[in-house]
Amino acid sequence: MNNKQEHKHKAEEEEVVVVVGAGLSGALASILFAKRGEKVVAYDSRSDMRLHQIGGGRSINLAMSERGMKAMKQAGLDDEIKSISVPMRGRLVHPLGGEVNYQPYSPNSEQCLHSISRSLLNIKLMDIAEKHGVNLQFDYKCTGLDFGRDRHQHQHSSSSSSSSDADDDLVSVTFLNTKNQSTEKIKAKTVIGCDGAYSAIRTHMIKRDRHDYRQFYIEHGYKELHIPPSSPSQIIPGNDDSKWRLRKDCLHIWPRKSFMMIALPNIDGSFTCTLFFPFEGPLSFESLDTDDKVISFFKEQFPDVYEMMPDLMKDYNTNPTSSLITVQTYPWAEEGKVVLVGDAAHAIVPFYGQGMNAAFESTLFLFDCISRNDGQLKKAYKEYQTIRKKDADAIADLALQNFIEMRDSVADPDFVFNKKVEHALEDKFPGRYTSMYELVSFSTTPYSEAQLRGQINQKLLAELTKDADRDIAKIDFSFAEQLITKYYG
Repeated sequence: MNNKQEHKHKAEEEEVVVVVGAGLSGALASILFAKRGEKVVAYDSRSDMRLHQIGGGRSINLAMSERGMKAMKQAGLDDEIKSISVPMRGRLVHPLGGEVNYQPYSPNSEQCLHSISRSLLNIKLMDIAEKHGVNLQFDYKCTGLDFGRDRHQHQHSSSSSSSSDADDDLVSVTFLNTKNQSTEKIKAKTVIGCDGAYSAIRTHMIKRDRHDYRQFYIEHGYKELHIPPSSPSQIIPGNDDSKWRLRKDCLHIWPRKSFMMIALPNIDGSFTCTLFFPFEGPLSFESLDTDDKVISFFKEQFPDVYEMMPDLMKDYNTNPTSSLITVQTYPWAEEGKVVLVGDAAHAIVPFYGQGMNAAFESTLFLFDCISRNDGQLKKAYKEYQTIRKKDADAIADLALQNFIEMRDSVADPDFVFNKKVEHALEDKFPGRYTSMYELVSFSTTPYSEAQLRGQINQKLLAELTKDADRDIAKIDFSFAEQLITKYYG
């Protein structure tokens, strides 16, 4: 029996969980369902990235925080993360015409984000999924979703059931094999939509009654660029850090008011850079329409790093200019038959570094709900979407707000001073005052709660710093304690 026949036999004869999408969320969901003893088949429209050289251009390196690390522990990958990532303990801001300044993420020097390649992490999760018995199928595009009989039909059906009735209750998914153009319809116990911001599963769901859907783009797009490792002659013997051309323990930011560039370190000594830039306008992707204009732009705006990018024009002309979308939809589930997870449910812009972390956290929360409800999927999915939606909306808002902070505020003296005051408050009043950034990135506090705490913190800081003239010595910490008691009890 060939692989295709074996796959069809399993899908038809066994009650399977079908995961649509084998990206980060899909691979994690597959692992967690398999660990519950379920038969899992995961379909992805892409080819198997493990068999092909992975091209750049659309990745935006990932910054894994506490929420993501918690998911990696569940997947059994937490110990390996340190060997495939680079810790980042703060931002290094590169103002135009000024000195670089380091802004630590936390007063606790042990706190860090982990810079990691999306593709490398995805490959690791796929390998773990297969070790748990997940059947990964590639080059399968979802083209149809049949929800089976809805609850209204079921209520009016006969109390006696047959095997055909049971089949009618099952959800089924239709796939196009993009290699041989064949079509397969697979019946499933449940379908998990992990197929990203442009989800085919969601597209079918929102055609049903009382489904809300909203998507919107920002005026900026992004383009991935590259800083290679130091040349052999630049590497200092015995100094491993010298293979990175920039300080390696930081997320580098070049804030330029209406646009910015960032760079995240890779384990091979390179940096993945991302230019966030308007699509249109006087200074935009549209306006940089010749090589000479691109070169002049980088020399003028990023003079400290231009010489470190020998393949700038190749990267700029080859890598796509991609858009940035936010997706909000509800409900996320259709009874116990279909559920959306990750970007399919709540795609966000990348400016808080929480897209992957939020997706992983949603996946874990879904499985917490399944466990609490003893595997009753209808109840579990309802609990999952009811509780988690407000947190997904909160991080979507925070990610959009953080774009302004990264491209503009990080170079503002008042912003920098307030960050110093926040860190001082966290040092002097541990457990009583915590910055919103700390809550989002270094805890698993619900995003909606972190957002509310952030709003309160802004009021507190405004009162505390109004007469300080950016001088930390003028901060009255007795008054600070009074304010903390006033706002937090």
